[in-house]
Amino acid sequence: INGSLNNTILNSQEHGGFIGLHNKLHTHDFIINSTINTGSLNSKTDFATITDDYTNVWFGIATDIAYNIKLSNNFNLYPDLFIGYTWTKNQKQDEVYGTALQNHTFGFFEISPGLKATKHFGLNWFGTLNVKYTTILNTDKNLTINDAIYELPTIGDYTEYGIAIEKHTTNFVFNANINRRDGDLSGWSGGLNIKYVF
Repeated sequence: INGSLNNTILNSQEHGGFIGLHNKLHTHDFIINSTINTGSLNSKTDFATITDDYTNVWFGIATDIAYNIKLSNNFNLYPDLFIGYTWTKNQKQDEVYGTALQNHTFGFFEISPGLKATKHFGLNWFGTLNVKYTTILNTDKNLTINDAIYELPTIGDYTEYGIAIEKHTTNFVFNANINRRDGDLSGWSGGLNIKYVF
């Protein structure tokens, strides 16, 4: 992970990385994807005479269970349920405004039922429509700054839906997608992805 943001009054840098393992189990018409990952991200922001520099480390585990409903030779529906847990620990920081942020660990669960429809157009071209409803549950409720306890902000439920087109070759998968979120999180996202399979 390597990113930067610069304008006339602010300079922000992010450096870090993560590593993980993925396993896919396909039995009968059930598809179970499981992942485990860990990583670290250092963020440094310079704003006027103020410097904010901190590091977060995290550990995550998740599984997605889907059922394949074959409507035709080239059209499938996949109702699925995603369940994930992420644990994050922040580094103690006392530079900004003279405040002291005590070491904390944060944990949250994500539960997302969804539905995906996939169409194979031929020549290894695929189109996908998807929708999911996400609930995030914090296991931690408070944050301590200068020995004062504050309630953590929470993310409410939101719905995400999108469309993607994908091309498969012998060793590559090319994907373009666009998504919309409505609810406590709202806005647009999209991406162009290239995957090499070996």
